[in-house]
Amino acid sequence: MSMSLAIPEREIGGCNHLFKTPDGGILSDLLEQYNKKISEVESVHKTLQLPQVSSVVELWFREKDKNYATLPRRNNLEDMKLAISSDYWQKALNATDVYQHMPNDARVEWQDNIRNWKVPLFEREIVASTIMDLLVTRDRFLAQRVDAIFKNLSGDHVTNSPSGFGKRMIMNYMIDRYGSACYTRAGYVDDIRIIIAKFMKREATVMNSKTIIQGCFDGRPGEWIEVDGGALKIRVYKKGTAHLEVHPDIAWRLNDILSILYPMAIPPEFRKRSVDKRYKEFDLTQELIPFGTLELISSLELVRLYDRSGYQPRFTGHKENCYQLRYDGRNRESSALDRIMQLCGGVKIGNEYQFDYDFLKIRRELVALGRIPDHVSHQFYPTQEELAILVSDLAEIDDHHDCLEPSAGQGGIASYMPFNSTLVEINALNASILNAKGFENVITADFLKWAEKAPKFDRICMNPPFSDGRAKLHFEAAIELLKPEGICVAILPPTLKGKVEREGYKFTWSDVKHEQFIGTKVSVIVVRVEKLAA
Repeated sequence: MSMSLAIPEREIGGCNHLFKTPDGGILSDLLEQYNKKISEVESVHKTLQLPQVSSVVELWFREKDKNYATLPRRNNLEDMKLAISSDYWQKALNATDVYQHMPNDARVEWQDNIRNWKVPLFEREIVASTIMDLLVTRDRFLAQRVDAIFKNLSGDHVTNSPSGFGKRMIMNYMIDRYGSACYTRAGYVDDIRIIIAKFMKREATVMNSKTIIQGCFDGRPGEWIEVDGGALKIRVYKKGTAHLEVHPDIAWRLNDILSILYPMAIPPEFRKRSVDKRYKEFDLTQELIPFGTLELISSLELVRLYDRSGYQPRFTGHKENCYQLRYDGRNRESSALDRIMQLCGGVKIGNEYQFDYDFLKIRRELVALGRIPDHVSHQFYPTQEELAILVSDLAEIDDHHDCLEPSAGQGGIASYMPFNSTLVEINALNASILNAKGFENVITADFLKWAEKAPKFDRICMNPPFSDGRAKLHFEAAIELLKPEGICVAILPPTLKGKVEREGYKFTWSDVKHEQFIGTKVSVIVVRVEKLAA
């Protein structure tokens, strides 16, 4: 008979998925296994009490010059039952998510009691009542954990800060005197990110806060770095102090958890979504890179070169902009790593990833933000070399021309344009890659909005997003930015041929070109547009 564990569902922080639904069937199976094991032990113990059996057992364990005072303890039925009960209590707790929400002290106490056999017998009524109590207390456990995070991060008790997590938090001694991120202090940041991950239904296994904090300190001290899709911002100063800000749409959720412990301390306005229109609602459903894959990205290192002509290999340096995993073992995250490296412009050769720019310049941001260019929302499909050269040739670019590429991606076309060209790119990661490649005028913006007040250009080369009619909108906005006698060359869907022509421009269309983007069967057409002199 399955054990009934009807836990009332409770919404906390606007979510009702923070806790796993317990499976009473697993606990019932454990009880059945326990009872079977106890019956076996009792049967064996009864047999051991027979005189003829006990004497044989004594001889069986007899060793020269040994004292047999411990032998009766092997025969202690109550100790045996406690040992078996401890094993099954551990299995029962592992079958729920109670451990994940317990404060550290409570978790350590349970672990000590299990290890030292200081547990009640694993019997049905005791198990049902104990597990039920632990399950219904999960919200309080979670609140105690959040409270501990809050106090360690800010140094102020929640009763002295009614805005709770809505207030900027300061943490001292984040960097030690040797310039390394403090493991213990970074652990507090791990804790807050684990709670955020639960809101986002994200599996938080291996956290990387220490790596992120070290990257902030080494590469961008004093600058805000977005973490976990923008749920959190971190700024680390050279003196070792860190500032943390939680997104308002996450802060009120954490405050709602805190209110379980302090119902009168945090006013209701800090426990619900802000109506302040300056803050965009945080997308809890956005797809972020799994933490395991982020750990692999962090472990990528430059490929080492060796002179192998002598008796022993001699290290001679590193292969420029070429990276590989620190440890060559492949795992389930490897295919995800390959995909992300390709999206960042890396070409895989064997177990190495070759870039045409310094990947380390954008790795810190990638690992912290945990997000890659979204093919669906940004339609990022890198322009292949042959097509990019064709676009550049048709544009007839001279050194004196003012040039523009809307939706520049990672510079597939821009690589064949002057380095002082204006490049507009909506995706922050791609914009960082363009900067890392040395382009001098990169603008992170939505091209359609930016074009409303943009200057005019002599040459425009473009590969706009295709979905939802955006290719037409981007193309029409772009040719409005041409100077007289200016030229725009665009890669467009073939269906737009003949539908975007207008007076005052000369249109020249190519043949349809098939399968021009990696991983797609998209067909395209290239159009050259010249704005006629007035």
